[in-house]
Amino acid sequence: MEYAPKFLCQKERCRREIGNVFLYYRICDQGYAKEKPPFITKENCLKNAISQFPIDKVCWMVIADNVCNDTYNMICKYVPESQIKRVSVGHGAGTFRIVYEEAIKNKDNDLIYFLEDDYLHLHDSYEALRKAAECNYGDYFTLYDHPDKYGYDSPNPLVVKGGERTRLYWCGNHHWKITNSTTMTFAAFADVLKKDKKVFWRWTEGRHPYDFQLFTELKLLRARLLLSAVPAMSTHGETCFLSYGTNWSNV
Repeated sequence: MEYAPKFLCQKERCRREIGNVFLYYRICDQGYAKEKPPFITKENCLKNAISQFPIDKVCWMVIADNVCNDTYNMICKYVPESQIKRVSVGHGAGTFRIVYEEAIKNKDNDLIYFLEDDYLHLHDSYEALRKAAECNYGDYFTLYDHPDKYGYDSPNPLVVKGGERTRLYWCGNHHWKITNSTTMTFAAFADVLKKDKKVFWRWTEGRHPYDFQLFTELKLLRARLLLSAVPAMSTHGETCFLSYGTNWSNV
């Protein structure tokens, strides 16, 4: 009976306070050729993100890359124009560098969420992300549980015998596991991003960001830990990479 209170005290000492939460949303009319289910649309994903990360709780900034007027007007239905920046970059690596530069201007304890335009989130995603960041077991966080972490035929070279080597944590209201990589949709504190900029720049030099190489290098060279929510609290919108365990057409 004495064990639980001691454990909780140890856990409390490792917690990290969060300042403000900033969300940097990247949207474009063109993108990589991907097969997506019909419910993954620009508007559905933006509307879902706004519902789970409300503007009265989260500081939003939208980077709208080469969008037509119809798309821009759609964005304005959900986000004030003062928080939208139109650019003409034409590729994901370039727009990611724009939001990264903006993110590292924030205070060290501000939590940054980089979000692409083809994701859906479950209810309470905001609270789950906050609790994971506060628990401070990892350096980077993703609400997406990538299916390439499972199965004997996984294309992920770090998946062996159907799974990856990991550790599981309980962060207030959800389980989170150490994972080896994710997409360019993830969260981190601003001070971590400031220290790791050289790694991000190495893998975003061209038009396409190399996310697998980026996160594996962060772990190997910087000893950074990436945590993903299990089960997933969000999904990427590509048909073959929808997170397991949820009927996302109902979200």
